[in-house]
Amino acid sequence: MKLRVSIVILIMMSFLNMGYSCNILSYADSFCTLESNVIEKSTFVENAVEGQYKTKNNIYMECEKIGKVFSSLGFKKKESDSSNHLIFYKDKQRIEISQWKENNQSYINITIYNKDSQYKTVDLRKILYKIDDKDLVLNNCYSYYKGKTNGIIIRELNDEGILRNSNLIKINNGYTGVANLNSGEQINFAEIKYDTGSYIIIATPIIFTTY
Repeated sequence: MKLRVSIVILIMMSFLNMGYSCNILSYADSFCTLESNVIEKSTFVENAVEGQYKTKNNIYMECEKIGKVFSSLGFKKKESDSSNHLIFYKDKQRIEISQWKENNQSYINITIYNKDSQYKTVDLRKILYKIDDKDLVLNNCYSYYKGKTNGIIIRELNDEGILRNSNLIKINNGYTGVANLNSGEQINFAEIKYDTGSYIIIATPIIFTTY
């Protein structure tokens, strides 16, 4: 019971930072720097970004616009039975789009998954920005990195002064927690062990995918 309460508290702390907007300049000085440090200490497995926004355009119009943008970038659309869940793919990248309607607003959630080590999360965010226009702003942007490791990276990052105010919770196969970067940005992290090895996960403001 105490573990559940602690996890809820950590998640609530993480959500306090969800007002963070997609700004490449500030992002490059924060999570991108942390990601570079972790990449040096681990073997790349995957990364991802997720963006959410709402628009007054109807779902069909937004679907057409998004499809044209990603097609122009070389992504192919996968056939789907649902018009509210779209999938695009190219090489080692996959884009999943969920759409729904509430009142007079269309809500769009876009997630880009990547397994090509040449792309950092800042590169994936640039793909997200391609759908931006004067009538919408991508808010609640999330970033995620997963790498394979032989060490305890979070402890190293704390010792090096890259992370501050780390709060850890022990879980069955490792631990998870939240911490602050020197920029003040809050991150969510986990170091876990599976049969396939040990992994480090960092994300901002929260880990938005299963691990």
